[in-house]
Amino acid sequence: MKVLPTITGVILAGIFTLPANAASSKNEVMTLCKNEIKESFDDITRIRTSRFKDKASGTTVTYKVSLEGTDAQKVTCRFSDGIASLTDSSGEMIASKASTDNSGS
Repeated sequence: MKVLPTITGVILAGIFTLPANAASSKNEVMTLCKNEIKESFDDITRIRTSRFKDKASGTTVTYKVSLEGTDAQKVTCRFSDGIASLTDSSGEMIASKASTDNSGS
């Protein structure tokens, strides 16, 4: 009879660990995108996340970037196949950078 509670505990532990793995991936993408924004702009006063979409084709994060002396501008970061690319509100490419994640090796 002690086997049933043990099996139930293992199943419940497996269920609750799945969202934790997804959250770390989301955080890695957001960190990569924010670092790319910091490298692409000078005099940043604030970076706010305004939208996050995760689809099979890739992840899209939209930020409001405030620069010193100007109004906030919308910057979109698209992360797909290990490459993060930044575009402005008109769709023009600002920067593109490949991820240097070596966790699979």
